[in-house]
Amino acid sequence: MKLCNHHPWLRICEQGYETSLIDTGRLQTLGSRFEQPEDIYPSLIVLVGQQAKSVALEKLFDVPRSRLFKSKPYIGDIDLHVASAPPSSRRPILIATGSVGSERVRHTPNRHRCRDGSLWPLRTGPGRSESHHMQRTEQAIYSRLLLPFTDVFCIFASDLGGFRGVASQLAGWLRDVTGPTSTPFTRPSVVVVSDKIPLTQMAETEAQKALLLLLKEETSQDPSVLFSFIEVVAVPPSQKFRPQGSMEHLKQQLLLRVRKAENCRREARTLYSLTHFTAFFESACEHFSASGSDPFDFIRASRSHNPLAEDHALHLTNFFKACDTARDLTNFAVPVIASSLMIDSYPPNCHVFDSAQVFQSLYRDALREALGGRVVSFEGSPDIILRSAVLKLIQGKLSQYFDSLVSGTELPSASLHLQVLQQFVKGWRRIRSDVTCLCCIRRPPQYRFPCGHCFCETCIQIFGQTQPTRPWTYQVSSCFLCKRVWDQDITVAVKPPTSGVSILSIDGGGTRAIIPLTVLRRLQERIGLPIPIQKFFKVEAL
Repeated sequence: MKLCNHHPWLRICEQGYETSLIDTGRLQTLGSRFEQPEDIYPSLIVLVGQQAKSVALEKLFDVPRSRLFKSKPYIGDIDLHVASAPPSSRRPILIATGSVGSERVRHTPNRHRCRDGSLWPLRTGPGRSESHHMQRTEQAIYSRLLLPFTDVFCIFASDLGGFRGVASQLAGWLRDVTGPTSTPFTRPSVVVVSDKIPLTQMAETEAQKALLLLLKEETSQDPSVLFSFIEVVAVPPSQKFRPQGSMEHLKQQLLLRVRKAENCRREARTLYSLTHFTAFFESACEHFSASGSDPFDFIRASRSHNPLAEDHALHLTNFFKACDTARDLTNFAVPVIASSLMIDSYPPNCHVFDSAQVFQSLYRDALREALGGRVVSFEGSPDIILRSAVLKLIQGKLSQYFDSLVSGTELPSASLHLQVLQQFVKGWRRIRSDVTCLCCIRRPPQYRFPCGHCFCETCIQIFGQTQPTRPWTYQVSSCFLCKRVWDQDITVAVKPPTSGVSILSIDGGGTRAIIPLTVLRRLQERIGLPIPIQKFFKVEAL
């Protein structure tokens, strides 16, 4: 199938009193061009401007111009391209292009027939005028939606009316937010392109100082809150763009900023694969639609299909009650809980966020609630310990286990968690719970083992053994906690996720009871599989 060559990515549409964000699906289309998107780590450069931006796009990244000046852009129009690169490249550069300052309002949500898109209603009301309201929405798209994903903003000063227009644009982004626009947050850099200054480093430095002074006049917000660096790059006037290499200096500066952003993202663990980048951006659009003023939380977005249990604090409380002394808490509960947080945070194929960020975003509040007051005491013991100290110990242990997970041992989090659990065999022999699975400390248990320990179905699936011919039947030969071995393996049959709940009801009795059994036998013969007919039903009523 021929790939779609349409470039539109994001659009804003105003229909009556409702404003909507349109995602055309362009990012997903580009992702389909790569054979293994989970091994591709893209960078995003956002070019902001009009004519000079469009000319530079072709000169810098070999992206051909199409229908360049046929019509004026609408407010909020953003296109997406990919820079030409070798097929084996694992670091492609995505290039988003947008024009600011337009007053043309889109009233029809045109979506391309060649791909599916999404329309996200925005929770905003009209401003002083239709165009003013749409321009505020456009500003929010840059400062709240795109900014957490962007490595470099490249702004063409001549298209915005000079440095004053650039300062006004950046000030608007700074006023629109009061802090990091996402959790975690990696600040992009800003490259301002000017063709009105001499092509010297001294001129660029002086222009940078002038731009920062203009920005200070526009807003009192510190630009370092959002941007890692702001610089000015001089280029020849647009009529002199034609010679080969006329914009090589700008290209090298952009690539330099991309490499620095890559290093920062690797260190902060915010370098996303194309698979995760695409999924996160879709979640960010949904978040922007529902609550455009709140920071986007990448960590919580990664848990959209596996949300935290609402009763997590209750299960933690049940486990803390098993500790009789401060020594039990620090030497037993702390490592076990930290390990349970590790296996919960880092399932297979997930993005590996920094453990400190994960702890703050997901678990700190539940642990504070489970520990109760500022001072933790114990019945029958004079020991006391500060709640803050316990939180610090758990976070430290989680960081220690996280380092083991990413150190190249190639052991999954489940194997590391099982190792931690089985370090405390003696401790587990005196602890039982019918309301909390002590293996994950997250869910209520469903199965009791002969040793008295109870486990949830998820832990059975993680630590049990399966057979190729029976993928949803799990064999357990010993307890995951106390390691007690029993004579005969325990078999647990789990309902496959693609299976519904089947109920068999047999009515009739006496001489007529043979009829349903005969029908069932004939059904089993017609199915022709080596599976007893009763295995097809979850509930049987006679």
